[in-house]
Amino acid sequence: MKGIFILLIGLLFACNTSDKILSKVFDERELITVNQIIDFYDNFVQKNTGDSLQIDKAYLKFLSINCPVATKTLQLTTLLPSSTEELNFYSKLDKETLKEIFIISDSVNGYSRKEKKQISVYQPFTFKLNTKGQYYKLLKILSERNEFYKNYFNSLNCVGDLGIKNYTAILTKYRDIDFSKKEERLVLIVNLLHMKEGVNFDER
Repeated sequence: MKGIFILLIGLLFACNTSDKILSKVFDERELITVNQIIDFYDNFVQKNTGDSLQIDKAYLKFLSINCPVATKTLQLTTLLPSSTEELNFYSKLDKETLKEIFIISDSVNGYSRKEKKQISVYQPFTFKLNTKGQYYKLLKILSERNEFYKNYFNSLNCVGDLGIKNYTAILTKYRDIDFSKKEERLVLIVNLLHMKEGVNFDER
């Protein structure tokens, strides 16, 4: 009985610490949206692993099944909810808070060798990390936590956006993430929501 009590106190302390870090970065209004994003993906993970697992174990089970497949096939469909589900979810979120995480547009610009000019491809959402937003400040704080986040943050700064090294870290080093902490789950979630299929401009 004493052991169970100590475990519950430990879990409560971990949750409070996690919430304290998020509230240090985001204000009360922003926290509502941040928690909605976390809950959205938490529910998706638990739906695909079984509701009986603790959230950290659910993430590890889900990723251990799907990350090797995504790495091998370069298909992220098993790691993400359907596009329709995502679009419906984004449409309900506070847009000002989303701007603290992403720069969102409806097009991708790139150079087409076939047409020999810059062209735009329109799609529902295009995400680019906002390196001047509050979420970037959270990553900076986490970069002081351990080597995983230090390398993750440095890789981001090298390209000015989430890039291949960040994707690789998420897909192959996810065991370095403490999924019992909300702020660490948020890093994986933001990275996965950012990971959309690349546009091949020469197919046009």
